[in-house]
Amino acid sequence: LIQSGTKNADTEIIEYLEKRIREDLEKNKAKELAAATVRAVAKYKMVQEAQSKGDFGGIIMNIATVASEQADVRSWNMLPASIQLARITVPLDEPLQIVNKAQTLPPLSEVTKGSYGVVLVNSLNQRVYQYPPAPSLAQVEVKGETHVPETAQ
Repeated sequence: LIQSGTKNADTEIIEYLEKRIREDLEKNKAKELAAATVRAVAKYKMVQEAQSKGDFGGIIMNIATVASEQADVRSWNMLPASIQLARITVPLDEPLQIVNKAQTLPPLSEVTKGSYGVVLVNSLNQRVYQYPPAPSLAQVEVKGETHVPETAQ
């Protein structure tokens, strides 16, 4: 829920990423299973050959085959389940509240000379990204010279 003064805007889901990913995985399941089977057979033959040449080589090869079959799912865990969008029109001098995150953004008039802004929020952490960026992250004009704070570099 996005709120500003008396105006509210609920987010609408524009894409179910989790559903789409599961559909893609299901569609490619047979191909992935065939590739995994071919890899397993090749690795089995390599382990058998290494064991026939000596115990130590066979043990190392066996450990390597098990370790190389572990899927790296770290990036999968970072994917959002969905992408949602809300649009709200508010006066330039009114702060915007992201109710679910218990966060208040400064009024757009304090952030930019423009008349619009985009806010990106995720459920993984408390960071809020906004465009145009807040003055602390953008170029700041001081005595006629433009400076970029260290946090923006």
